[in-house]
Amino acid sequence: MSSGSDAGPPAGPLPSPSPYTRSGGWAVAVAATLGMSVSYIDRQTLAAIAPAVRAALTIDHTQFGWLLSAFSMAYLVGAPTAGVVVDRLGARRGFAIAVARLRALAGDARRVAWRPCGSSTR
Repeated sequence: MSSGSDAGPPAGPLPSPSPYTRSGGWAVAVAATLGMSVSYIDRQTLAAIAPAVRAALTIDHTQFGWLLSAFSMAYLVGAPTAGVVVDRLGARRGFAIAVARLRALAGDARRVAWRPCGSSTR
């Protein structure tokens, strides 16, 4: 006997499946972790290379402190800015753009800083 509570199909459209997979989420998490690890190592390396940097730039401890402060300020401004960009673009696209941009900046810095021995700056 039917009690009258047999419901038919649900009203309205069915929810669409999520476009994200569990493995895709882990891939983004691993990529972000590796990126943050490189960033952390970069910042920690500055103390280890301080004597060589000070000698190469012929600067004293105070000037090197200003250099480190400028580096830290770049992180202070860059981290929240990057967060806003990643929030708007999404993690995958934002991280891909960040890696591509940093690679380009590193290449530019290398070209500016590298001068063969005996070359003229003119």
